[in-house]
Amino acid sequence: MLLDKLISLDESESIEFKSYWYWNARDNDTQKAWGELLKDFVSLINTKSREKTKYLIVGFDEITKKKNRYNYDRQGDKIENISDIVVFKNNLVNRLRRNFRAKCSDSYVDLKTIPIDSYFTIKKENSDDVELLIISFKEIPFLLELDKQLPAQTAYKQGNIFIRKLKKDNTPENAIANASDISLLVSECKKSNELIIREKEYTVSKLVDCFREVQSPKSVIHKHHSKENKYEHYTLSGGIIQNPIHLIYFNKYTSQTKAVQHISEKSLIKFQDQVFLITDNANRTGGEFNDNKLSRDFNNIEVSVGIYTIEKFSLDKIYNDAFEVDILHDGEFSIDDFITPQTINSDKNADLLISEWMELDNSPLMILKGLGGIGKTTVVKHYLDGLYKQSKGDVNIIFVSSHDLINVLSKNDEVSDLYDFYKAFLDVENVSYILDKTVFELTIDHGNLIFVIDGIDEVLAKLGGKFDVNGLISSIFNNYTDTLAKAKVIFTCREEFWSIGEYEDQIYSLTLSPFTRELAEKYFEKKFEGNKNKISKALSLSEQFALNKETNEYVPYILDMVKENLLVDEQKLSFPNTELLIPELANDFLIGKVCDREIIKLGHKSIDEQVNLFIKIALTYDGKVPCHILMKNESVDRNDMEIYKAHPLLIYDSVSDYILFRYDFFADYFKMLYVFLVLSKKTDLNELSKLDKITISQVLSIGVSAIDLIKKRIDDIDAFRNDLIDNLYLFVGLASQDSTDRKLSSSMFFFILCTLANQTKDERTKLLEKIYSGASQGVIENLNLINFYSTRTFKSTFNFSDMVLKNCWIENHEAFGECDFSRDTKFYESTFIKPLFSNGCINFCRENFGNDCNITDLEDKFSEIEELSLAKEYNYEKSIKKCLNYFWSNGRFKVKTVDFINKRMHKDPDILLKLLQVGVIEETKVTTNAKRLEKSYLISKKYKNDLSKIMDQNSSNSSLDFIVKMVVDIK
Repeated sequence: MLLDKLISLDESESIEFKSYWYWNARDNDTQKAWGELLKDFVSLINTKSREKTKYLIVGFDEITKKKNRYNYDRQGDKIENISDIVVFKNNLVNRLRRNFRAKCSDSYVDLKTIPIDSYFTIKKENSDDVELLIISFKEIPFLLELDKQLPAQTAYKQGNIFIRKLKKDNTPENAIANASDISLLVSECKKSNELIIREKEYTVSKLVDCFREVQSPKSVIHKHHSKENKYEHYTLSGGIIQNPIHLIYFNKYTSQTKAVQHISEKSLIKFQDQVFLITDNANRTGGEFNDNKLSRDFNNIEVSVGIYTIEKFSLDKIYNDAFEVDILHDGEFSIDDFITPQTINSDKNADLLISEWMELDNSPLMILKGLGGIGKTTVVKHYLDGLYKQSKGDVNIIFVSSHDLINVLSKNDEVSDLYDFYKAFLDVENVSYILDKTVFELTIDHGNLIFVIDGIDEVLAKLGGKFDVNGLISSIFNNYTDTLAKAKVIFTCREEFWSIGEYEDQIYSLTLSPFTRELAEKYFEKKFEGNKNKISKALSLSEQFALNKETNEYVPYILDMVKENLLVDEQKLSFPNTELLIPELANDFLIGKVCDREIIKLGHKSIDEQVNLFIKIALTYDGKVPCHILMKNESVDRNDMEIYKAHPLLIYDSVSDYILFRYDFFADYFKMLYVFLVLSKKTDLNELSKLDKITISQVLSIGVSAIDLIKKRIDDIDAFRNDLIDNLYLFVGLASQDSTDRKLSSSMFFFILCTLANQTKDERTKLLEKIYSGASQGVIENLNLINFYSTRTFKSTFNFSDMVLKNCWIENHEAFGECDFSRDTKFYESTFIKPLFSNGCINFCRENFGNDCNITDLEDKFSEIEELSLAKEYNYEKSIKKCLNYFWSNGRFKVKTVDFINKRMHKDPDILLKLLQVGVIEETKVTTNAKRLEKSYLISKKYKNDLSKIMDQNSSNSSLDFIVKMVVDIK
């Protein structure tokens, strides 16, 4: 699957094709050919392109598109010494180590100390029954530089660095890096202390636990491991098991012969016992374990074993019957007009990048981001269909739509694990059989179940503080990747809503680009089967709704509307009569034209009546409603109901008798329109219904996209903002401060901040004081910062220095730790719920919170800081005493020259500077033997007496404690 996608591309900085190998089968002297291979290989591995993965593909001619067997030469003879991939890779690694060294930013490292083989993989793959070779390269944190002369078609000199770069005509070539290239490459290399790749140590303990739960829950597990021989041995006994069952795990590093001998010496296995030998899926060199040899080795110690890979054992013995076919994806999303979109910051399309990610080990999570309607769901569904068909149905896939699970998930106290989504999915599907959580984790970990959550942003928006997205991500990287690390979990999310936190560098992230005109043309060619007249009309109509008219960028859902003839097929697009929609907004224009067309075509009522019903469907029924409920509660008569079933913006499900929006993001769009209408009326926030309060909070919590759409509807943004500020000020003073009111207060404040252009931290703080400085003079009251995100337009930080704040609720506000605090900042009667900081960064301390505050979620951080502080104080005390000792002579402190003290404190200059800063040490000038009035230091009179006692008694006192605290507090 990956190979076919790769050979559909042109050569680039990150992809090179070779029709045939570098030497022929009959060549006796291959030294120069090996030199050419090493040059091309190192050129790709050295190149720092925008692509994370690079490829050398052997057996494909990019010009003729002809495929050749990778291990055959032009004459059709087989080249034996490259046919065995393991032997070939070992040979390649040895030649790299003999000829190259690792160049770091300021040093060189011997390649023998670096696992260079972990930075590339070699594998064979079939395309049209022809076996090609793919060499894949990861990014390396160093450069490979020639350590000696390399013979090739041209002899290359010691010190040469090979790279792949673009010529003036944008075609790629392999070349020797010049000084400018090397400078740039070195700057992009990581620090040298990241050179050694430490492979994660895996264990089968969870697998054994799951085996016991399935086979005999009351059995007892005994461990008999050997660290020296690198194997694990578990014995299950008791319960329903008559004779013990032994599970022995050989990993890729196990000394197999020694391990078998050690097992024999232990005499733990009896003749009648059942023994399973579990091995990694690949040995140290990437090949398969030799099952026949292993079986003979155990037979020699009179033990009969059943040999399984981890994956095979799990499938056969633990979760063979784990999944109901009905809940798994069946390969029938059936997207027949798919065009693969490009991605931001990559030359590769989305389909190829997803395929690359599927090939990666220990990369469990991919996030696919993009604008609403840009095709995130379609891209994932199309890929899953292809994956299912390629595997001939052997792959297990669960695809869940967040929208369908929200009601079930909202009943949970907390959502923080994939298992929560799995249980909710089974609930919605009305399936009673459920996997145990540990077994579920194992199926994901082993790669036997791909789990997709479509629209994670909807969970973020609607569950708020109940949804611990950081906990969810943490669990994926820890609980779901501790055995085989083959987990594959996919999230889709609107780009502006995604906040990753501490796992940012580990998550495989893709952002879809809008369609170009070229892709739009391909899309219409598929639909209209090459009819140039229809294609031209469709493109002309689409241009008027381009996302960017200068570059002709399109949102795919608009192309879909054109394709489905949902818009008038004419050049003149006068806007119909409506008070709710604005012609300058592309989505409004499209909705208005479709609704106007339906008035003429099917006898619908006015555009605004249609839009009002859509608002009801979105607001009250979350975008999906049974027809009989719509007729009963919304006074839609039977005739109108039949017309709405055929409305092009809706889909009618005849099986369940439901109506829902054709495009899922329309539910949020019509809610956004409703929120604008409510806020425009200057309605007293206290008089809103609970549903209105919840809706406003949800819509404004969606982030920039919804807020920007509301802002575009506002004629006078300053007047609008001032009205909201006054309204929020009154609401804060009178609100009940229950959960709904707190969230409304927070989201309204967030929206007001977003209407300020180019605001600074001080401006945000002044606005906060204006709204939340209540009846108590100088006290901030009832401040709520809930699900408070930083956006591209502003960082949600404030200056709380010297403030007194009362009855506040801060929840899921990662920038809170970056706000400004002083010693006099004080919170009272307030609640703080994580996450409240990112990357371990906080500017507040325990003293900023009164005893009546709920700071449970901060206790771990405070304990960590206090432990570090004690260690820091201890180290500072040692360094201060050391510095003082240089002044101490014959029972008293003496004046010492600056040069004398600087030389002795050269390893700890900060302490000297800090002691000068706090006044413990003072500068003076004295006449010495060397020169008149030489710059010198002395111990201040203020501290001299107390510090003398310390030096005399080799102890501490309150004066020293005070000095240590002053030094610690200096930033």
